[in-house]
Amino acid sequence: STGKLAKGSRVIKGPSRIRDVIMEQSHIITCCDDGHIRWYARANHQLNADIDVSDQAIVSAGFTQEYSKLTVETAKGDQFLITFPGQVQDNGDAWITKKLAGDHDGLVTSLDSFASGEPWGVTTGDDCTVRVWDYRRKGRVGGLLCESPLTSAACHPSKPLVAICSEM
Repeated sequence: STGKLAKGSRVIKGPSRIRDVIMEQSHIITCCDDGHIRWYARANHQLNADIDVSDQAIVSAGFTQEYSKLTVETAKGDQFLITFPGQVQDNGDAWITKKLAGDHDGLVTSLDSFASGEPWGVTTGDDCTVRVWDYRRKGRVGGLLCESPLTSAACHPSKPLVAICSEM
Protein backbone atom coordinates (compact mmCIF):
# COMPACT_ATOMS: atom_id res chain seq x y z
CA SER A 1 0.00 0.00 0.00
CA THR A 2 1.22 3.49 -0.78
CA GLY A 3 -1.32 5.48 1.23
CA LYS A 4 -2.05 7.78 -1.74
CA LEU A 5 -5.81 7.16 -1.67
CA ALA A 6 -6.31 7.97 2.01
CA LYS A 7 -5.06 11.38 3.10
CA GLY A 8 -3.26 11.36 6.41
CA SER A 9 -2.65 7.61 6.34
CA ARG A 10 0.65 6.15 7.51
CA VAL A 11 2.30 3.35 5.59
CA ILE A 12 4.75 0.80 6.93
CA LYS A 13 7.32 0.05 4.27
CA GLY A 14 9.44 -2.94 5.13
CA PRO A 15 12.31 -4.60 3.28
CA SER A 16 10.11 -7.56 2.25
CA ARG A 17 6.55 -8.32 1.16
CA ILE A 18 4.16 -8.57 4.11
CA ARG A 19 1.88 -11.65 4.15
CA ASP A 20 -0.01 -11.13 7.42
CA VAL A 21 -0.52 -8.33 9.94
CA ILE A 22 -1.43 -8.53 13.63
CA MET A 23 -2.72 -5.42 15.39
CA GLU A 24 -2.43 -5.30 19.14
CA GLN A 25 -2.79 -2.54 21.74
CA SER A 26 0.56 -0.84 21.19
CA HIS A 27 2.22 -2.73 18.31
CA ILE A 28 1.77 -3.77 14.69
CA ILE A 29 3.37 -7.15 13.92
CA THR A 30 4.11 -8.16 10.31
CA CYS A 31 4.78 -11.65 8.90
CA CYS A 32 7.11 -11.33 5.92
CA ASP A 33 8.28 -13.27 2.86
CA ASP A 34 11.91 -13.09 4.00
CA GLY A 35 11.18 -15.20 7.12
CA HIS A 36 11.12 -12.29 9.55
CA ILE A 37 8.55 -11.13 12.10
CA ARG A 38 8.79 -7.35 12.52
CA TRP A 39 7.34 -5.33 15.42
CA TYR A 40 6.42 -1.70 14.87
CA ALA A 41 5.21 0.84 17.42
CA ARG A 42 1.58 1.58 16.68
CA ALA A 43 1.93 5.29 17.53
CA ASN A 44 4.80 6.24 15.20
CA HIS A 45 5.39 3.03 13.15
CA GLN A 46 9.01 2.83 14.30
CA LEU A 47 10.62 -0.62 14.01
CA ASN A 48 11.06 -2.03 17.55
CA ALA A 49 12.16 -5.60 16.79
CA ASP A 50 13.16 -7.69 13.78
CA ILE A 51 13.00 -11.42 14.58
CA ASP A 52 14.71 -13.66 12.02
CA VAL A 53 12.59 -16.80 12.38
CA SER A 54 13.29 -18.84 9.24
CA ASP A 55 14.58 -18.75 5.68
CA GLN A 56 11.01 -19.50 4.53
CA ALA A 57 8.16 -17.02 4.13
CA ILE A 58 6.07 -16.49 7.28
CA VAL A 59 2.41 -16.97 6.32
CA SER A 60 0.67 -16.63 9.68
CA ALA A 61 1.23 -15.92 13.33
CA GLY A 62 -0.94 -15.69 16.42
CA PHE A 63 -0.53 -14.95 20.11
CA THR A 64 -1.36 -17.40 22.85
CA GLN A 65 -4.08 -16.30 25.25
CA GLU A 66 -1.66 -14.78 27.77
CA TYR A 67 0.31 -12.85 25.06
CA SER A 68 3.65 -14.24 26.23
CA LYS A 69 4.13 -16.52 23.21
CA LEU A 70 3.67 -16.14 19.47
CA THR A 71 3.06 -19.20 17.26
CA VAL A 72 4.38 -18.86 13.71
CA GLU A 73 3.87 -20.94 10.55
CA THR A 74 5.95 -20.79 7.38
CA ALA A 75 4.92 -21.42 3.78
CA LYS A 76 6.35 -24.95 3.94
CA GLY A 77 4.48 -25.82 7.14
CA ASP A 78 7.30 -25.37 9.64
CA GLN A 79 6.00 -24.19 13.00
CA PHE A 80 7.84 -22.04 15.51
CA LEU A 81 7.12 -20.76 19.00
CA ILE A 82 8.53 -17.37 20.01
CA THR A 83 8.56 -16.84 23.78
CA PHE A 84 8.94 -13.46 25.46
CA PRO A 85 10.25 -14.27 28.98
CA GLY A 86 10.39 -10.61 30.08
CA GLN A 87 14.18 -10.38 30.20
CA VAL A 88 17.03 -10.02 27.72
CA GLN A 89 18.72 -13.32 26.84
CA ASP A 90 22.48 -14.00 26.71
CA ASN A 91 22.50 -13.29 22.96
CA GLY A 92 20.96 -9.83 23.51
CA ASP A 93 17.47 -10.73 22.28
CA ALA A 94 14.30 -10.26 24.33
CA TRP A 95 12.82 -13.46 22.88
CA ILE A 96 13.51 -17.18 22.43
CA THR A 97 12.69 -18.91 19.12
CA LYS A 98 12.04 -22.67 19.10
CA LYS A 99 11.15 -24.82 16.09
CA LEU A 100 8.22 -27.10 16.88
CA ALA A 101 7.57 -28.91 13.61
CA GLY A 102 8.87 -29.03 10.08
CA ASP A 103 8.27 -31.95 7.85
CA HIS A 104 7.08 -30.97 4.36
CA ASP A 105 9.85 -30.29 1.85
CA GLY A 106 7.56 -28.12 -0.29
CA LEU A 107 4.57 -25.86 0.20
CA VAL A 108 1.68 -27.03 2.37
CA THR A 109 -1.39 -27.10 0.10
CA SER A 110 -4.17 -28.06 2.53
CA LEU A 111 -5.01 -28.68 6.16
CA ASP A 112 -7.96 -30.47 7.78
CA SER A 113 -8.68 -31.97 11.19
CA PHE A 114 -10.76 -34.87 12.46
CA ALA A 115 -14.10 -34.04 14.08
CA SER A 116 -14.51 -37.63 15.31
CA GLY A 117 -12.61 -37.09 18.56
CA GLU A 118 -9.06 -38.00 17.56
CA PRO A 119 -6.50 -35.27 18.28
CA TRP A 120 -5.21 -35.36 14.70
CA GLY A 121 -4.72 -32.93 11.88
CA VAL A 122 -3.80 -33.72 8.26
CA THR A 123 -1.62 -31.71 5.88
CA THR A 124 -0.85 -32.24 2.20
CA GLY A 125 1.99 -30.73 0.25
CA ASP A 126 3.39 -30.16 -3.19
CA ASP A 127 6.22 -32.49 -2.08
CA CYS A 128 3.82 -35.41 -2.82
CA THR A 129 3.24 -36.21 0.86
CA VAL A 130 0.29 -36.38 3.23
CA ARG A 131 1.12 -36.06 6.93
CA VAL A 132 -0.99 -36.91 9.98
CA TRP A 133 -0.21 -34.86 13.10
CA ASP A 134 -1.15 -35.39 16.74
CA TYR A 135 -1.67 -31.93 18.20
CA ARG A 136 -1.61 -33.20 21.79
CA ARG A 137 1.82 -34.75 21.39
CA LYS A 138 2.87 -32.02 18.94
CA GLY A 139 4.36 -34.40 16.43
CA ARG A 140 3.78 -36.40 13.28
CA VAL A 141 2.15 -39.81 13.74
CA GLY A 142 1.99 -40.96 10.12
CA GLY A 143 2.18 -40.10 6.48
CA LEU A 144 2.30 -41.31 2.90
CA LEU A 145 4.42 -40.53 -0.14
CA CYS A 146 2.26 -40.24 -3.26
CA GLU A 147 3.06 -40.17 -6.99
CA SER A 148 2.30 -36.49 -7.65
CA PRO A 149 1.86 -33.21 -5.76
CA LEU A 150 -1.22 -33.19 -3.52
CA THR A 151 -3.81 -30.44 -3.71
CA SER A 152 -6.40 -31.16 -1.02
CA ALA A 153 -7.35 -33.30 1.97
CA ALA A 154 -10.69 -33.93 3.68
CA CYS A 155 -11.19 -35.85 6.91
CA HIS A 156 -14.27 -38.05 7.44
CA PRO A 157 -16.67 -36.47 9.97
CA SER A 158 -17.07 -39.57 12.16
CA LYS A 159 -14.29 -42.06 11.25
CA PRO A 160 -10.49 -41.86 11.12
CA LEU A 161 -10.42 -41.72 7.28
CA VAL A 162 -8.84 -39.17 4.95
CA ALA A 163 -9.52 -38.46 1.28
CA ILE A 164 -6.74 -36.73 -0.69
CA CYS A 165 -6.57 -35.21 -4.16
CA SER A 166 -3.54 -34.89 -6.40
CA GLU A 167 -2.58 -33.14 -9.62
CA MET A 168 -2.60 -36.41 -11.58
